[in-house]
Amino acid sequence: MTQHGINTGNHPPIKQYPRRLPLAKKEEAGRLVKEMVDNGIIEESSGPWASPIALVKKKDGS
Repeated sequence: MTQHGINTGNHPPIKQYPRRLPLAKKEEAGRLVKEMVDNGIIEESSGPWASPIALVKKKDGS
């Protein structure tokens, strides 16, 4: 496993709230997140830093 850290100095954590997604994108996001959790790519966290999801299609449309 690779771990990554970013030195933020004494900057306070930034917490952005989730944005609402259209139903089709919400279902796709849920599927992708489940797949990444199942494969050990990401894990649930309760840290003070948070940012909304950004879904971007690849050039091949996937």
